[in-house]
Amino acid sequence: MLNFVVLVRSVFDSISIKWDYQNQKLKYLSDNFNKQDLHALQWACNYKEKQPAHITVLLMVEEGREVSLHRIKKFPIDVCKVVHVPEGDQHSTDMAPYIYEELKESHYDVILCGSESEDMQRGTTPILLARYLNIPYISRVYSIDSELGDDTWGVQCKEGRSTLHTFTIKLPALIGVERSVTPLRYISRIHGNKSVEIITKRAGPIQSATVKNKRIKISEKQPVIRYLEVPTDFLAQHRMLSVAGITKNQNEKSSAKTKSVPTPEHIHFIARKVEQWLKE
Repeated sequence: MLNFVVLVRSVFDSISIKWDYQNQKLKYLSDNFNKQDLHALQWACNYKEKQPAHITVLLMVEEGREVSLHRIKKFPIDVCKVVHVPEGDQHSTDMAPYIYEELKESHYDVILCGSESEDMQRGTTPILLARYLNIPYISRVYSIDSELGDDTWGVQCKEGRSTLHTFTIKLPALIGVERSVTPLRYISRIHGNKSVEIITKRAGPIQSATVKNKRIKISEKQPVIRYLEVPTDFLAQHRMLSVAGITKNQNEKSSAKTKSVPTPEHIHFIARKVEQWLKE
């Protein structure tokens, strides 16, 4: 029987957030759970329907914040552990040591979570946690094949729009999934798991065994605008490339255009921005 630990992060529902102009602060904050984490939990529940498994949900909550477990209790889980961490330690790099303290003495085969959270969108917590636990970690998982062997699974990671990479990973391991790993099932509002065990505790002190991480802020590559002339190309994509400094025009007369071929960093930045604009 496999032991699953699913990491679920509590986030504020972005739809409910409003700005209170009278008091000059955010208001109407309602709690929600990270969608990728729920998809990871759903995959573990689907596995439990076919094979014997034990599922533990680990939820880290800031002290003084109340989170409703009504939605979590509807999944066929065995244990839901809610750990209250000190206020102000909700930063992703600060959360990993607390999770490590909860799992270092536990028996687990697979740790599932989302590749990144909806609020921060960094995905640093599972990376640090895998480092502390000294287990393999793979993110951006598109699908999971658990039938390769008892201690070996196959995973597919999606990169871009159509590129799939297949990997094999040995258990125990930490796997970060995307929403496409499995669809969420509809659960009736009146249905609930009555047998789930709820454990609420306060996080203990962090031991010195965990490595203190240094935070380094890295900004994205900024484009270099080499001239201030308004492009007159007929096609919009040509005008955008001209503004970004990517041009093949041989009739350039401006002395500021010293480089006709952009750097690889510049091309990577423009490609990411174009991909983001196309998604919007």
